[in-house]
Amino acid sequence: MKFLFRYFTPTITIKMSYSIPYRILPGSSQESVWDYPRPPRVEDTSKHIEVIFNDVVIADTRHAKRVLETSHPPTYYLPPEDVRLKEFFKPVSNGKSSYCEWKGVANYYTIEVNGKKVENAAWTILWWMDY
Repeated sequence: MKFLFRYFTPTITIKMSYSIPYRILPGSSQESVWDYPRPPRVEDTSKHIEVIFNDVVIADTRHAKRVLETSHPPTYYLPPEDVRLKEFFKPVSNGKSSYCEWKGVANYYTIEVNGKKVENAAWTILWWMDY
């Protein structure tokens, strides 16, 4: 089993309530999250993915997996050997975790680089598929 790293850019989340009465069709060269399969699909990607936090490269890979889950934006999973886990990632102090029926348990991490810190900014999953 390998550790996975999934990263999202820390943003401010604003909860809103609204409804869309119909599906918006994607334009040419666009994808719709409603077309993604269930169970999710995992694809190799040749994209160069570099994660920069506070002007420091904390992850750099050409070996990511692109995961497509119904109603979720595409997510890139990075292998742990391409992430500077020991240098910049600390388990969250509250022991936060979550569970996904497909991916299993996720353990959350705080990223801290040169005095700037973001709680719950990344997580690892004891899951890696050979696709």
